[in-house]
Amino acid sequence: MYFLFMRHAEYEQPDMVPSALLPHPLTLEGRGQSLEGAKKVKDFLNKNSDLNIVSLHCSKALRAYETADFLKTELELDLEMNQTDDLLERNMGPMANLRVDEIERIVDRDPRLESLPEGWKSSRDYCLPYKGAESLAIAGKRVAKYISSVKLEANGLNVFVGHGASFRHAAHELGILKLEDIQKLSMYYAEPLVFKFEEGKWRLIFGQWKVRARKENID
Repeated sequence: MYFLFMRHAEYEQPDMVPSALLPHPLTLEGRGQSLEGAKKVKDFLNKNSDLNIVSLHCSKALRAYETADFLKTELELDLEMNQTDDLLERNMGPMANLRVDEIERIVDRDPRLESLPEGWKSSRDYCLPYKGAESLAIAGKRVAKYISSVKLEANGLNVFVGHGASFRHAAHELGILKLEDIQKLSMYYAEPLVFKFEEGKWRLIFGQWKVRARKENID
């Protein structure tokens, strides 16, 4: 069985705001990245003519939808685009779309709460103390569960367009990445990663992970 994971392309992300549920579209550069990514998928399929894309899935974030739409158009896919909340980045509850310093200030002003721990934004297991908020680990399990639920076909390539952090944590849940690799690796914008799943093992057969810089954005 074959799976393709693609992180959305560059989008209009405000400075110091965690990506989470931001509603903004792709930048002009992001649109170009999406087109280039789609062409790479097309080249991969031309070199692996026994494979066919059998499903296309994306998160409901606009940036993921637009990236997936470039794929659908460039590859002339006659497939329904399955948009789902299950592929979204982690939910930050009522703190969504606020700057990091604003989130920390709000928490500090609440006498019921302790100050957020250092490195909370990149911590796998930390969850903001608000209804609806998720940790990165919870988001990864959600994404992994959705990927695992998709009906598989022999020589069928299932395509998923989503978000870097939730994909990486999902990759750990699926057995693709070791726990210690999650913080070391990221995903390039709109670059395909193709995996073959056979006899209970995952193998990367196309594309490459990005080695993360220390202060690189989570998404």
